[in-house]
Amino acid sequence: MNCKRVRLLLSQEPAQNRGELDRHLDRCRACGAFAERLERAREALRDHHAGAEPDSAFSARVIARLPRRSPTVGWAALRLLPITTALLLVLSAWVWLGTKPPSEMVASGPTDDLVGWVLQGASE
Repeated sequence: MNCKRVRLLLSQEPAQNRGELDRHLDRCRACGAFAERLERAREALRDHHAGAEPDSAFSARVIARLPRRSPTVGWAALRLLPITTALLLVLSAWVWLGTKPPSEMVASGPTDDLVGWVLQGASE
């Protein structure tokens, strides 16, 4: 196991490969010193946050500072609904009435290129 891998595993607090990790730490002074510094830093953080309790009003303050949603956005969407529905109906009717049945499209056969065949089927 190389030093880079050992330091990565130490920073993630691994449960696996603990035996191989310990053997490397016994042999490598630099990684052993790194592991000790890391453990001291973790202990200092645990000690520092040991008595800290979250502020009960913190969430309320954060939510109060969030920008309010504008009610006009919802109304704008509702105003567009009839237009969208009408457009959908017109497009559906155009496709339904303007498209030849698949049997006619296959019977006419393709031209030399696919684009020509698609355009020929759309124009007839």
